[in-house]
Amino acid sequence: NIHERSLLHLCESLNENLHSLKITGHAFQRESLKAFGHALFLPRLERLSVSNPAGVPTVELMESFDELELHRTLKCLELKHMELGPMAMQKLWTTHEWPLLEHLAIPYNVIQHEGLEHLLASTTPMLRSLDLTWNKLPVEALREFARRANVRWSWLRSVALAQNLDPLTEENRRSIEQSFSRPMMISWRK
Repeated sequence: NIHERSLLHLCESLNENLHSLKITGHAFQRESLKAFGHALFLPRLERLSVSNPAGVPTVELMESFDELELHRTLKCLELKHMELGPMAMQKLWTTHEWPLLEHLAIPYNVIQHEGLEHLLASTTPMLRSLDLTWNKLPVEALREFARRANVRWSWLRSVALAQNLDPLTEENRRSIEQSFSRPMMISWRK
């Protein structure tokens, strides 16, 4: 594909200076993402946004992350519509330390309660904001997450939890908000 080759050539020439990268939609197929991962050395990449790369299994995407050693430099990671489940969450968060990660958005996935456990076990000391929107997490899992997040991430100040509670009752919302022991900006709408 000419478009993919042009993009790879451009990225190869920008390797040392590329700070932000966004991969969206159906433009990247399985083979092109693997080639993209192998072609790049991204020592200064700070922001990565990946949204629904058609045909790329989550396991392969995680392997590309490993090969690129993105856990060392990323400050902002956004993984939307990736069908991230508990196994992908385990691979992503328990394999490496993420010392600089400040903003994490993993909306529209299927992380489940077990995936939250893996996230809580992660080494992400600088995490300031977290988007868990549209993961259909149960109320009790979110309450437990709120209690443990207070201890786990001292810098965390913002959490997006929209479309997780079905139904979103005032009582459920209040109980989760009260589980955070310090002021927290919580978004319930997306």
